[in-house]
Amino acid sequence: MRSSEEMFQLFEEMAEKDERIRVMTLEGSRVNPGITPDIYQDYDLTFLVTDVGSFLDSDDWISAFGECVFMQKPEAMSLFPPDFPEGWFSYLMIYGDGVKIDLTLVPVQDVEKYFEQDPLIRVLLDKDGICSMAAAPSDERFWIQEPSESYFMDCCNGFWQVCHYAAKGLLREQLLYANHMMEKAVRTELLRMQKKKSC
Repeated sequence: MRSSEEMFQLFEEMAEKDERIRVMTLEGSRVNPGITPDIYQDYDLTFLVTDVGSFLDSDDWISAFGECVFMQKPEAMSLFPPDFPEGWFSYLMIYGDGVKIDLTLVPVQDVEKYFEQDPLIRVLLDKDGICSMAAAPSDERFWIQEPSESYFMDCCNGFWQVCHYAAKGLLREQLLYANHMMEKAVRTELLRMQKKKSC
């Protein structure tokens, strides 16, 4: 697997050469000061560009990062609705040496909207000096917050309300149903509390 130094040099060279790329940023765990770095971290990059459509004409440009062995383009898929604002486009890529790059293309005119949506952004390249609104990366939005007593009690109530469905499925030997209820109903309440604790 290529080192982070090699990857960042590669990203910088590509962004410097391509006039369409005006800003390059890094997001996610590699920006979070509370995360211990390891070799499994993705490279969560964003290019703020003058023309997103010109990148979409062909995927050949991603070969600049190496041999791509798997790619997903969520905004081009019909299985799930896109999460990003209209005009933003993402590539989730795995390369032959195990490097994973999640790259998002954002129209440069959306620069303010882009910085508002995520507190963990580090500007790596700003060709035009347009990122003055960029704050220092912070994970404060994700700090643990204690839930209110009523929130906690409602979550417990929801858990107990749905867990008997999983038990009934087991007793009826309807294993697919029981598993579905565990994953989609019971676990939902457990995760709801986890999300509250980590938001």
